[in-house]
Amino acid sequence: MPGGPSVGKLVFRIFTPVSRRLNSHLKGRYPSPDPVKYSAFSTNSNKIISTRNRHKRETLNTEDRLRVVAHKRVLPLLQAILNEDIEAVWYLYKRLDGEDKLKLLLPEHHSLVLRSINVKNRLIDEELKTKYTKRLIYVVGRMKAYGYNPDVRDYTHLLYVFGSIKKYRECDKIWNRMRESGIKPGIYAYNCYLYSCLGRNTGCLELASDIWRNLQKDGINPNAVTYAVMIRIYGYLKLPDGARQIFDSTFDISEEHKNASKFTPTAYSFNSLLYAYGQSGELDKMKNTYELMVKVKVMPDFNTFDELIRWSCEFKDLEGAKEYNVIMQEQYGFQPNITIFNYFIKLAINTGRTTFAIELFKEMKEKYNLFPIAKMVQKLHAKMRIRKRYSDAQLLVNEWIPQIVTRKQ
Repeated sequence: MPGGPSVGKLVFRIFTPVSRRLNSHLKGRYPSPDPVKYSAFSTNSNKIISTRNRHKRETLNTEDRLRVVAHKRVLPLLQAILNEDIEAVWYLYKRLDGEDKLKLLLPEHHSLVLRSINVKNRLIDEELKTKYTKRLIYVVGRMKAYGYNPDVRDYTHLLYVFGSIKKYRECDKIWNRMRESGIKPGIYAYNCYLYSCLGRNTGCLELASDIWRNLQKDGINPNAVTYAVMIRIYGYLKLPDGARQIFDSTFDISEEHKNASKFTPTAYSFNSLLYAYGQSGELDKMKNTYELMVKVKVMPDFNTFDELIRWSCEFKDLEGAKEYNVIMQEQYGFQPNITIFNYFIKLAINTGRTTFAIELFKEMKEKYNLFPIAKMVQKLHAKMRIRKRYSDAQLLVNEWIPQIVTRKQ
C-alpha cells in the first residue's frame, strides 16, 4: 500500500512572524488541511508531489496557530514533527507524559503526534507492526484521558496505518468506534477501510461488498481509488479477469482520455491491475499492462516497478525482474530500496543461488549504502548449512550480522 500523508509538512511554516500568522488565521485565509487527502488515497494519486507542494504553500496554517499558542515545553515536540523524526516525536511525547505535561497539549497536538506514526517508505516487519500498534493505541488512550476525542482525520489515519500493517481486527474496531461516535466517514476513510480487506483469510469479498453498500447508503460517490482498491481485492482473490473488467469499465484507457463518463487512469490504478495479474502469476498480461500504461502516457512511479519486480521474482523470472530493474533506474531514475533487493535475495536463496545472494548483499552496501535485513541473512545461513557449507555459513554471519546490529544502533 502506498505511503500515507507527510505530517511534518503540516508545521513547516512555524517561523512566520507571529502577528502575520495570527492575522492570517483570524481572517480564515488558511482552511484546516485534510492530510489524508494528499495520501495515495486521493483521486489524483499520480500528482501527489505537485499537490503536496501546492498544499504546502496555500493551506498549512492550522498548525501555525498551534505554534503560536503552544507552551514552550511543547515546541521541541512540534519541531520533531516538522522534521518527520518519528523516534524523536515518540521520545518527547512520552517524556511529556512522564512529567505530567501532556495537559499542555491541545487536541490538535495529539492528532499531529498520532499522524506522525506513519508507515510510508518503511519496510514493515512484525517488530514494526507491534511497535506502531502499541504507539497508536497509546496516543488515542492519552487523548481520551484528557477529554479529547479523535476526529475523522484521526480515525482515517488509524484505518490507513492498521490497514497497511494488516491489523484487521484493529481496523474493524476503529471503524465501529467511528460509526458509534456519530462521525460520518468520508471517501478517504472508506477507501482505507476497503483496503483493509486485502490479506484477510476469510470474508474478504463479503466485507468489501458491505463497505460498498454502506458507502452508497451514505450518499458518497466512489472515486478512482475506490475502484482501484476493488481491482486489488479481485487480484488478491486470484480473479484477474474480474479485476480487468472493473478496470476496463471504470477507466478511460484511450490516449486522449476524453471519455467524461470514466476516470482518467493513474499510476495507482494501473499498479492495482499489475498486482492483480502478478498475484495470479500471469506475467505476460502483467507486462502487457505495463506496456499499455506507457502507451497511454501514464507515468510509472516507483510502486509500478515494485509490483513488476516483486511478481517476476515471486514466479522465478529473474531475467524479467532484472530487465525491469534496469528500466526503473535508467529510464525513470528510481533507485532500488531494501524491499526491491529483498525480492531478488529471496529468489536467489529459494533457487539455491547463494553466491548471487552474497553478490547482492555487497552491491546494496557498496552502491546504495543499504544493508540486508537479519531475516535474509538467517535464511541464507540456513540454506548454506543445508548444503553443508558450514565454513561459508559462519563467515556470512561473522561478516554481516555485526554490520546490521551496528546499523540499527
